[in-house]
Amino acid sequence: MSNVYDAVVIGAGHNGLVAAAMLARKGLKTIVLEGREHAGGLLGDTDFRIAPLPFGLHPQVLKALGIELATKPVETLIVSPNAQTIRVTGKTVTGVSPQEATHFALMHTRLVRQAQALSGMIANPPPAFEGNNWAQLLSLGKTALKLRRLGKNELRDLMRIALSNVWDLATDELGDGPLAGMLAMDATIGGAMGPRSPGTVLPLLWRMATSTEFGNGMRLMPENGPQALVEALAAALSRAGGDMRLGTTVARILVEDDQVVGVRLQSGEEIRASRILSSAAPATTLLDLLGVEHLDGEFVRRCRT
Repeated sequence: MSNVYDAVVIGAGHNGLVAAAMLARKGLKTIVLEGREHAGGLLGDTDFRIAPLPFGLHPQVLKALGIELATKPVETLIVSPNAQTIRVTGKTVTGVSPQEATHFALMHTRLVRQAQALSGMIANPPPAFEGNNWAQLLSLGKTALKLRRLGKNELRDLMRIALSNVWDLATDELGDGPLAGMLAMDATIGGAMGPRSPGTVLPLLWRMATSTEFGNGMRLMPENGPQALVEALAAALSRAGGDMRLGTTVARILVEDDQVVGVRLQSGEEIRASRILSSAAPATTLLDLLGVEHLDGEFVRRCRT
């Protein structure tokens, strides 16, 4: 096996597999290095007792990788202190009063509609207003048209909530109860912010936008479980000509003349590449694999704190 590649991806979690498959499809000779004996990270961990959800699975990514994945909706169960069980699937709620269920459905439908209007911004890089990048300008124009079609009142509502915190949105719409708590969890799951942090409505809209093509804003899971997604991503990498080595731990990112040139494995073997992508934790990547000697002192301090 050749030890010279265009790109090395550290970590065969779902993020690493997507990145590697995309690079390979673009014609770059790519290899994924994973320290464990299986791919997929938490999605591929058979010992993980709480079902991991592929949060943020975007239909455009699956389409680009040639993956067709059968999915099923995921029901959320809320057990309140009075032992009442509330079930939420998309906009449908049971275990609450008819008035609460209707109000939740209307709110959910409105948020999904607003999320769909913003969906073009999620799948594309921020527009560069310099030069004549007509593709970006066209994409921005499509998003502007979708926003305009919301109507004046709903667009004003979207502008009001977009940068606010999800707790205010939840309690204003649903009161201080179990449904509000569920909505707050939906917006902040997988992140480090609390529901009262500014900007936590946007992750909720982002999650809804990524799932509207699949299931109208519902949380979804592959029919055959998360492992099915891992297998599909690994197959996409293989079809694109990429390589993957399991049980292979990266010990160091190699730097020569202030340029990344490859990685050194724990075995001492070196793999050369001019592009290194790491799906490890940022602090691990920067402080342990790259090394503090290659970083600004203030930046290192911020990483450590």
